[in-house]
Amino acid sequence: MLSNFLRKQQYNYVRNTFAKSAESVVKKQLQEIRKAGTWKAERIINTQQSASIGVEGTRNKVLNFCANNYLGLSNSPELMEAAKDVIDSHGLGLSSVRFICGTQDIHKKLESMIAQFHRMDDTILYSSCFTANGGLFEGFVDPVKSKVAILSDSLNHASIIDGIRLNKKARRMRYNHIDMQDLENKLIEAQDQDVRIITTDGVFSMDGDVAPLTKICDLADRYDSIVMVDESHATGFFGKTGRGASEYCNVLDRVDLINSTLGKALGGSSGGFTTGKQCYIDMLRQRSRPYLFSNTLAPAVVGASIKVFDILLKSTELRDKLERNTLYFREKMTNAGFDILAGEHPIIPIMLYEGRLANEFADEMLKRGIYVIGFSYPVVPKGEARIRVQISAGHTKQQLDKAIDAFIEVGISTTTITRLEPNGSKKYLRFLENSTNFYFPVSSSGDEAIISLYSDTCLFDLYFTTGMDYPTESDDDKLKLSKTQKSHACLSTISLEKKETKNNAQIAQLLYVTSKTDNTTNRLAIKVTVQQTTNIEKTTASLVISVILLAICCLITMIIIVFLSRKGNTDRKR
Repeated sequence: MLSNFLRKQQYNYVRNTFAKSAESVVKKQLQEIRKAGTWKAERIINTQQSASIGVEGTRNKVLNFCANNYLGLSNSPELMEAAKDVIDSHGLGLSSVRFICGTQDIHKKLESMIAQFHRMDDTILYSSCFTANGGLFEGFVDPVKSKVAILSDSLNHASIIDGIRLNKKARRMRYNHIDMQDLENKLIEAQDQDVRIITTDGVFSMDGDVAPLTKICDLADRYDSIVMVDESHATGFFGKTGRGASEYCNVLDRVDLINSTLGKALGGSSGGFTTGKQCYIDMLRQRSRPYLFSNTLAPAVVGASIKVFDILLKSTELRDKLERNTLYFREKMTNAGFDILAGEHPIIPIMLYEGRLANEFADEMLKRGIYVIGFSYPVVPKGEARIRVQISAGHTKQQLDKAIDAFIEVGISTTTITRLEPNGSKKYLRFLENSTNFYFPVSSSGDEAIISLYSDTCLFDLYFTTGMDYPTESDDDKLKLSKTQKSHACLSTISLEKKETKNNAQIAQLLYVTSKTDNTTNRLAIKVTVQQTTNIEKTTASLVISVILLAICCLITMIIIVFLSRKGNTDRKR
């Protein structure tokens, strides 16, 4: 009895000690995340998902620019009505997996519609695209009977990576992001395998860049490989008719398998699928573990999804509006000077690079009624923090403009806008080293202009746009320029804050200009590039002076040497 009691006490002591140690480690790591400014807080939405949402802690509704609600269907009355109708006719759920008693006629109808949309043979439904990716790579080729190589883009979604990991017997090979030469090298290495599967995101979720599917399919043909594309950020809206990156790259008939989600553009609820050639889908029904061991998709989701594909098969109206919104937002934000990754996709990364800055920027945007989220490590690589804007067909032009204005305002205050393209006349003013304020003339044409400020050590270039008339110059010592026209005084001011840089490297700093008239106030985005520069004339003059001084020194030295030599000879003669 005593020995049992002692053993129990010893067990409890070890267990409690280990638990406290683990708890201490986790708490320390959480503190490090908070200290780094990369803590991912969850904001609470208390309304339906739409272009305008209610968020706890805000008085008014805010505009949502970070949802995957690409087609604006997340609160579609048509879809909600379809979901309600199916609940009435088919209930809440099947309480089972598909092959036992979890398949209804609506599931088969949805699978048929998805296959028709993607021009495939058949479709298999999952509870999410994450589980579709988790059930694909281990399921449709028997790794015991066949040697399998899986070649994956290095920036593929986490669900693809996790799905590949589940196939422990496959040869797993990662090729550099959209690097076709590296992919070809890997395919050559994998020629001893029975089956080669190339897997890639169609559109990569963090950057919005599109996989080069034409080249991937060419390599697949050359090296006898299967191509699988995850279209989660493309289905329903990308490509001419919304059939994804495969359509965008004109390879719909060359892709073997497509995985995608019902939880983004297609209503925003949940659910995923794999669609492809009949033999592959049949094998997944036999072997895919998430399909075999989890409940089938809820009828309400199926009913709403059937309505979505009915809409997509009839019209591209929502897809076309989304394209217009995307082009407009990209153009305006680029012109405002933000560092945006190029592309055509409604995923628009606003690059800020620092995790803390991205989070603080997002907080400031929320104060201005714009809901966006800062993305930092480990969601994106270190040093590539950003705000990922996602445009929706549900956004109006007025809402896009409001978001753009808020980005510019916060960008100015946080010095994150990096450039504005200059185009116009050049004016030169003298920079006052001891002053943080100065005044400048502005153009009446509305064209962009450049003002260059010169000091002895730095060159400052300011790019700005304004529609004001040229003022007349006065009080040149203070660089104050003003204009009186129609009894309305106009004054424009820039505040310059100098910043220290490491190794005198070039930096970019934001300013803002406020131009006031009786009726309007125009706030203009300004870029100031500060770089250490060398005055060529002064450098040349300094070099000439140095040469002259060196020559004089040499001449004096020679004279002294000659003088001392003659004096030495005279002394010897004596």
